Parts: sequence; structure tokens; C-alpha cells
Amino acid sequence: MEGLNKVMHGEPRQEKELRKLADDINVLYTAIKLYLARMPKEELAEEESRRWAEIIEMSLNLEQASDIVERMGSEIADKSLAARRAFSLDGLKELDALYEQLLSNLKLAMSVFFSGDVTSARRFASQQTSFSHS
Repeated sequence: MEGLNKVMHGEPRQEKELRKLADDINVLYTAIKLYLARMPKEELAEEESRRWAEIIEMSLNLEQASDIVERMGSEIADKSLAARRAFSLDGLKELDALYEQLLSNLKLAMSVFFSGDVTSARRFASQQTSFSHS
């Protein structure tokens, strides 16, 4: 995520790092998916089956998020390199606020995923709603 922040702040060459990170995440997603596909799902207990589905969903969401961040970084880098432009101060402040909210949501999502804490899950759901309206 730091690579996207650097691209937003005028370091378009960091886009290569974003691409590498997205590639690494794709490799991990594929490995997780293949590992879970080998599990005999019908032999899993109900709780294990639920967790299996949660792991698949979380890994897919992370893979999709990395693709979005990579695409955003690429578009920002291409436009700023082509036109030799930077964001206005107000534009950067807005992007920084969205970036910080995205990081906060990611941390909360990971906390919910690992702990299964219902209170955190509700907080995450409400933050997701506010983020999508930003």
C-alpha cells in the first residue's frame, strides 16, 4: 500500500513495486486456492467448512483489492508521467484521507478475519458503508 501512496505523491516509478506486490499476492492466492481445493470438503465439520469458505473469500478479496490498487497506481503513474503533472494540495489531501481510511479498513478486516470478533465485524461493516459513500 505504501507504493500507491508514493505514486500519489509524485513518485510514479513506484508503480513497478505495486505491480510486483500484486503479482506476489496473485501467486499466494493461487497457492491458497489450490491448497483448499485439495481438502475433502465433505469431510469437514460445519465450523471447519465455514472457516474454509471464509479463507477462500478473504484471499479472493485480497487478490481483487491488489488488482484494484495496481490498476489505480498504474493509471496515476501513466497520467502524471505523460503530462508531468501532480495532484493539487486539496486533491492530495482527499487522496490521503481515502488512503488512510482504506488502510484502517484493511487492518480492521484482517482483525475480524483472524479473531472472529463480532463487535469488530459490526464496526467493519459500518466503516465499509461510510467508505463506499466517500
